[in-house]
Amino acid sequence: MKNRTNKFALALIMLLPSSFVFGNLTSDRVEYIHPQVQTDSLFPTAVQSMQSDEYWEEVSGKQLQLGVTVYAGADALVRLAPMVSNQSGARNISEDLDMSFISLSGDNKQVQMAPLAAQADMELAGFRDGSVALTVNNQSRKPFVLKTAQSLLPEARYLVHVKEKNSPFTLSVAADKSLSDSESGLFVTAEINGNKMLPFTTKAKLIAPDGSVHDALYRGDEVSFDSELVNIGAINGFYEMQLTGVINVDNQLVKRSVKVPFINKQQTASLVKQAVNIAKNRMFVDVSVHEAGRYNIKATLRGKDASGNWQLLQTAEVAQWLSGDQSLMLPFELSKFKAYTELSIVNISLVDQTRLIALESVPTLNTL
Repeated sequence: MKNRTNKFALALIMLLPSSFVFGNLTSDRVEYIHPQVQTDSLFPTAVQSMQSDEYWEEVSGKQLQLGVTVYAGADALVRLAPMVSNQSGARNISEDLDMSFISLSGDNKQVQMAPLAAQADMELAGFRDGSVALTVNNQSRKPFVLKTAQSLLPEARYLVHVKEKNSPFTLSVAADKSLSDSESGLFVTAEINGNKMLPFTTKAKLIAPDGSVHDALYRGDEVSFDSELVNIGAINGFYEMQLTGVINVDNQLVKRSVKVPFINKQQTASLVKQAVNIAKNRMFVDVSVHEAGRYNIKATLRGKDASGNWQLLQTAEVAQWLSGDQSLMLPFELSKFKAYTELSIVNISLVDQTRLIALESVPTLNTL
């Protein structure tokens, strides 16, 4: 799931132009004219999609000794790893696990397991976190129980991670990439093979950019959060919404988890969308600024030729610190396009570079 978060982060960073890299990011105005006209300047879709064939959960040492229910089929990888826990009032890494104490019990002994690798070999390969990994072949359609006979502290914490690479059951999720103050929760749809995840068997969590975990509630079409989202934009990292749920699919209980990255979006600035102005062979667009910061505008100039057809002429962008409403000059080379009878701009985007927020995009602005 980490890779999906990184891809989302990369997608947002790619919205930032080369002007984000050059110059003093608090004061310098930076202009850039693209060598070729850009035809896809509008932001990507506001909804993200992802799939999962795995789940994970945190359990205690006591739970591992009593037995943990595992939902997996004929070809699964199960990994158990020690986590940080509060032991005797101090935060410590839980005790390493010993594969020789692990056992499985299932329906009519139809569950078989084998170590993925010897623990000594795992350590040589760099897995020195005290974890164990095993492959599981469960020919039954029922879950099984995993337990250890190892002496563990009851309050110790462990991660149980189950992945079914070739499973026919896939969790498909669609969710918003951002959440604004005006919205009651993060839009999300979650289904396994067309079967909707149910609120009473699905748990949600909010993971803040600092790694802290907070309560959340899955309502079936959105996830709401008890804690205030204090981080604005992606400058300090992404929030993550985590879902873990069990659902009956074709008379088999299937469990899946997913992490969905998103940002807390505030409209720190907006484009005044009536029109753009041309004065002294320069083009200006009005920006209404609600929070001081460095903002970037990217747009493509188009012109109407003698035949009445619109032609894309030039893509340019500008980044500048704005502390209040301003008419921002766009660095188009208008003197090169005097042959066109009418000019306008298309694919206009506004980005808050201070807080890393893709604020808005406008298809077209005509000249006054």
